[in-house]
Amino acid sequence: MSASRGQAEEQPDFTSEDFYADVASVLEDALERQPQRQDLRFKLLEVYAAQGRREPFVATAHEYRKHQREGGYGDWEKVVTLGRALFVEKGQIDGSSKQDKTDGEPGRKRLGDRPGDEPLNDALAELADSYAALHRDAQFLAEVDRKVAMITGHPPAPLYHATRLGRQNGGARIYLAREEPHDVLAYKLANALGQGLVAQRLGRRRLIAASTSGQQGVAAAMAAANLGLQCTVYMRAEEARSQASRSDLIRQLGAEIKTLPEDRKTPFIRDEAQYAQVLNTVRDAALKDWLDNRATALFVNGLAAGPEPYPTMLRDFHAGTGRDVRQRLVAEHRKLPAAAVAVLDGSLDPLNFFHPFLAYRSTRLIGVESEEMRAHERRRQRNRFQDARSLFFSENQVAAADVILHAQGFPSTRREHAWLRETGRVTYVESAHAQAERAVEALARTEGLLVNDASGHALAHGMQFASSLDPDEAVVILIEHIDESRPSALA
Repeated sequence: MSASRGQAEEQPDFTSEDFYADVASVLEDALERQPQRQDLRFKLLEVYAAQGRREPFVATAHEYRKHQREGGYGDWEKVVTLGRALFVEKGQIDGSSKQDKTDGEPGRKRLGDRPGDEPLNDALAELADSYAALHRDAQFLAEVDRKVAMITGHPPAPLYHATRLGRQNGGARIYLAREEPHDVLAYKLANALGQGLVAQRLGRRRLIAASTSGQQGVAAAMAAANLGLQCTVYMRAEEARSQASRSDLIRQLGAEIKTLPEDRKTPFIRDEAQYAQVLNTVRDAALKDWLDNRATALFVNGLAAGPEPYPTMLRDFHAGTGRDVRQRLVAEHRKLPAAAVAVLDGSLDPLNFFHPFLAYRSTRLIGVESEEMRAHERRRQRNRFQDARSLFFSENQVAAADVILHAQGFPSTRREHAWLRETGRVTYVESAHAQAERAVEALARTEGLLVNDASGHALAHGMQFASSLDPDEAVVILIEHIDESRPSALA
């Protein structure tokens, strides 16, 4: 690669400096107006870490600790972890004690998402306590998996023993967990069914959802109908009208649509900032309904972001593949695999696949990043930096801070990957395109299976790791079949 080409690819890093400076300014102003907002304070800590600014990080970390000790919410262990990742040495912030530490489970307390409203915090805390008991019930999660497979038509990924590939590769047995591509509605429906089962177990009779495109509304209505529950979907009048076909489906499923009045300022959603504003509007209406009817209803959240226990519930309800693979490997192989390998494609699938193995230290978890994915991520970040700059000309700095808080540019998946990387529970490796091509070809020639190019990266590292193990060990690799309706490099 030429020097000029390399400099061009590094350009997003320079753009990010200006972007993070603006983000920090917005968050600092918002915290002056709302000093109780620990979610904004944690987000500011993340920005300072991204900037490499030690002094403001330490000062803000002390404020975070102070508010937590005075009765506010918080997860000090993750602040300490963020500081260690930034400063290498423990420095001034590593003052956590045993009673302050969480159980270390990634994603259990994603603090960047927690709102400061006390009634809502009480409702969330009550739901979190209730779900903690359900989460420990293996029969409950098994029921979720059965329901999801039956209603969505997406059963757990087939587990394939690639015997010829394993023999040719030498070393451990190689198993392939073949994940089929998901459609958006099936993904949302799996989450809605899981939360509907939570409501059913808690004796709640109605599901409440907020929807913009109508897909979340359809998913909640389908789940409610299947479980014999009532359902209320909040939408703006504009979206209920423009998405008439989905609105009709929601009503056909027996759910009620409550429309919010016309919004002359934002009649149509044109960008991410407007989408966040519209989503907040309908979500606030849905949350008010939930808070007024906590004893009989449950709010169904369709996002991976948001306050706990919603991110944990979404992760649990989509981790069926990992649970199923773990159970079947133990049944067939008589012990857990030596490694589980997945390519990091920006989705939640790798985390959902890894999660059922996290507690088992005998299984090494390997996340593979390709050259193409890293380049794509840099381009995507550059575009987001440019698009987001328009936010900072808003007079309402608190509203702008909330947009930053929930922006897709700071997804909770990255925070969880950062936690897993820093603690060493997942090993992150880089893969070249040539490696992936050779692995795809080897699988095709030995097993007659075609996988997409992205899966080739996971396959390459899974094969490499398997070759170093004894024959009585096993490695499981998450792959995705080629969709024959799409162009492929192998076509």
